[in-house]
Amino acid sequence: MQVTREKIIGEIKRIAKDKGLSSLPKKVFISESGISEYEYLKHFDTWNDAIIAAGLEPKDFAKPYEKEELLQNLKEVFEKTDGPCSRTKFNKISSISHDSYRRHFGNWQSALIEFKNWLESKDYSYPWMSELPEDIANDVFIQQVSNEVSSDEDDVKRQWVSTTANRYGSFLNFRGLQHAPINEQGVVFLFGMICFELGFIVEAVRSGFPDCEAKRRIDRKKDHWERVRIEFEYRSSTFREHGHNPSKCDLIVCWEHDWEECPLEVIELKSVIKTISD
Repeated sequence: MQVTREKIIGEIKRIAKDKGLSSLPKKVFISESGISEYEYLKHFDTWNDAIIAAGLEPKDFAKPYEKEELLQNLKEVFEKTDGPCSRTKFNKISSISHDSYRRHFGNWQSALIEFKNWLESKDYSYPWMSELPEDIANDVFIQQVSNEVSSDEDDVKRQWVSTTANRYGSFLNFRGLQHAPINEQGVVFLFGMICFELGFIVEAVRSGFPDCEAKRRIDRKKDHWERVRIEFEYRSSTFREHGHNPSKCDLIVCWEHDWEECPLEVIELKSVIKTISD
């Protein structure tokens, strides 16, 4: 059955009314309506456009979340999961991404410490509060939301609490790149290192969407090329979270491909470099 513009608007209004919201996170909409991001992007350039069409308040993505909003969301998620959960599970349940907490508090550890203090200040009491860290300098805390830990005890590795803002990816030792990318900038750099080997020629890189205009070889014998519009993301699913229009992009280049229903072609660099000699 075809999903119409009117159907999308009607579902936004219905869900927002049921939940008593003046706006509606797209993750909640997708979960409650069963309408995919690909479907609504056929009718609206961005999620905010859909929200405005439904008469609701658009979210200002340039404006960061307020501290109270972030902490309240943590409370709602952890109430559902009965305490700290894996990052994958958190992002499925939460209407605010894990990265938003990292940007606001500096790292996930600091967010959890602030969250525990906030709960105590409001006299909340949950059994799982003892699992939350109290102090960065004195508490060694296994970050359950950031890591999926194997049930096999032999696979569990010791982990320390960070006391600085410095972050590095896993050891990669690929040519001049010592560590794996941990953000979009690292993806851009790595793609630039190997794009020619992948059959791409970059025409332009810009700050707006899509990030890059390039040409790729489609016929080696005839030396024929085609134009492609590329969006760089650390994870392919971030394309969806940013509300980008798939019809205005041809290809996602990322480090990790975690979007099973992605309507676009994806190049996962983590897999690609295994086939390239360093």
